[in-house]
Amino acid sequence: MDGSPGLVALIVVGPLIGLAGGIYGTYSSISRAKSQAERQLMVRFAFGCWLAVVLLLGLPLGLVLAGIVPEWVRWPPFFIFFGLLGPTAKWVGRRQETLRNRGAAAAAGDTEAG
Repeated sequence: MDGSPGLVALIVVGPLIGLAGGIYGTYSSISRAKSQAERQLMVRFAFGCWLAVVLLLGLPLGLVLAGIVPEWVRWPPFFIFFGLLGPTAKWVGRRQETLRNRGAAAAAGDTEAG
């Protein structure tokens, strides 16, 4: 790295923008939940995602940058994280839809009974 201010700014600002996007996405996913069960699902999923980001992306990268482990060690956790992200998000989406449909059916039953 030649120390140019533009490159240093990108190295600092890029991850901060990514972190801010992750925090905003987490907040909006949890706040848009329609029921308590759906909110609990989103909180558990968000916690799991943030834990996976730290353990599978941040920790290996930090160990490589600190010179504790060789550089190739960071790639398998990256592949594991991104390989599981899509199927896990799809499963959570289906589960969320199931919870919303169940809540809508219960609300329709309440209005018919009332």
